[in-house]
Amino acid sequence: MIRALAKLFIIVCMCFSISVCAEEGQVSASQKRYKYQLDLIGFTPDEVDIFSGIALSTTDNVKATLIKEETKLHFLKILLPTKSMQFELSTSVSPSQFREQMSRLFNRMDVNVETKFIQQENLFETTRAQSPYTAQLFVLWSLIIILLSGTFLVVFWSWVQFKLNLYESGNQSEKWLRLVKTLQLFPFPFLCREKWQKQLPHWEKRISQADIWYDNAHQLLKNHEIESANVFVKKSLEVNASNIAAQALESAIAEQLSKHQVIDDERQKFKGLVTEAVEIAQAGNLYKALEKAYLALALCQSHESQNRPVIDLQIDSTKNLIKRISANKSHRCAGLKLISSDQRVHINCGDSMRIGRSPKSNDKTQSSDKQGTNKQGTNKQNSIDLTLPQDTLSRVNKSIVVSREEHGFSARDIGSTNGLWLQYKQCEANKAYFLNEMDQLHLTPPDEIGSVGIQVSRILSNKSICLRLCQNAVLPNINLDSTNNFINPSEYAEDCWYLSNETFYLVCASDHYIWYSELEWKAAKSRHEDSSVSKEVLKLDMKEGVWLHILSNDYEVKINDDRIIGPVPLPLNSQLSVNDYLIDIVLIPELAIDSEVTEMLRV
Repeated sequence: MIRALAKLFIIVCMCFSISVCAEEGQVSASQKRYKYQLDLIGFTPDEVDIFSGIALSTTDNVKATLIKEETKLHFLKILLPTKSMQFELSTSVSPSQFREQMSRLFNRMDVNVETKFIQQENLFETTRAQSPYTAQLFVLWSLIIILLSGTFLVVFWSWVQFKLNLYESGNQSEKWLRLVKTLQLFPFPFLCREKWQKQLPHWEKRISQADIWYDNAHQLLKNHEIESANVFVKKSLEVNASNIAAQALESAIAEQLSKHQVIDDERQKFKGLVTEAVEIAQAGNLYKALEKAYLALALCQSHESQNRPVIDLQIDSTKNLIKRISANKSHRCAGLKLISSDQRVHINCGDSMRIGRSPKSNDKTQSSDKQGTNKQGTNKQNSIDLTLPQDTLSRVNKSIVVSREEHGFSARDIGSTNGLWLQYKQCEANKAYFLNEMDQLHLTPPDEIGSVGIQVSRILSNKSICLRLCQNAVLPNINLDSTNNFINPSEYAEDCWYLSNETFYLVCASDHYIWYSELEWKAAKSRHEDSSVSKEVLKLDMKEGVWLHILSNDYEVKINDDRIIGPVPLPLNSQLSVNDYLIDIVLIPELAIDSEVTEMLRV
């Protein structure tokens, strides 16, 4: 009995424990929870608030945690916001039940959504099917387009009004007509005012009249009637200023008028220069008259180079005027002297040159001979010979003669008292001895004190020979009681005597002026002596009278303070200035030589 009660008790206890365990299992099963991630995309703030207040309420044993929230403005980034939110949920509702609950809720809210459940991520992604602001955006953008269109039309019409007024005030008929006809093409009748349409015939008539005047101007210009063409083209532009062809024609006519004005001015200038040249020549001022004549000639030649057949035909007459002004003003001379501060050049233009004592040895004018001219411009020793004021020398008419031969130059003693020594050897009287460059001639015995030596500095064919005083003479002691007068060769170091019929050139080398005969200058240029810095300045031509030619316009050349710009004849006595470098020029005419010979024969 007891054993049976014990077994019954055990069975009852086991049943109780089984029932308790079953109830605990049911409780644990009923309390199972799910974790989701919920994304709400593109909802209005009100919709998000309603959904979160109902679906995510804690009354349904839902725990929601906001992870991310983003607001987006749909109209110009200032209006119509939408929200996108991300939640983390913990709930006992199964995914299918939760999805069904959300669908019912959005249906009650009258919102179309698209919901996806991504099982791998436990993610509910709910997106609004269409924008919540479609109607509002349409209305707002429509208002903006209407406003902009109205503003554009108002601005465009105002611009049209302004341009038409501008064209009308500027007489731009063609542009006015083109703009009005363009407005007629638009499907908006209000853009083209009725007033403008009525004015169309008037503007068309103006354009037609302007074209007629333009054609007349073009034809007149072809006929070289420039003034009449200018009148018609101006009329055309007054009626239709927008005619491009008329504008181009006006520019061409203006250019032609400008050229004609310049030519007329130069023609008047030419006439004035010629008139002044004639008047000044009649007044006796040769060089100023020639300056005006050469300026007139340069003006004619400039017209010729520019192909202007207006005054270029006057070139020959201007040259004839220069010839008439300078007629009988050039002097045929037997020689000349070119005397400056650092060079004294004596040129004999004949075929022979005598060497000896001055006609009057006691004449105290040798200093003036070295200086060229006295204050009155005269020279008492105007000789073409090499004469020296030394008493021991024979007279020049019975001394030594240097003559031009067929193949060079020779020296001859024609009866001197002292004799002639060539290269320190005495020469026979009246016998010609050919000279070579650097030979020395002595007019007295070379071993005597005060002996005078002449050195052949340069020989160029039979055209030119240059002589200089030897600088190695031994001078006697000064004796105030002596009746003999000895020269000091160092005083003649700058003197050179030419027997030459060549043209002479003044050359500037490193601001130093030097006279060369023609062959000397050619030889110097062939040897490239100072070729980079040497420049020809002047040329002395002595073939038909003595003429001075300007070879460079870089130098200011004056004769007796009168500017020289072209070839001019030289007077008997003149002062030449080249950039303030002074040269005294003395011409020795052929008549003066004849009188000198007569005087020597009398002595």
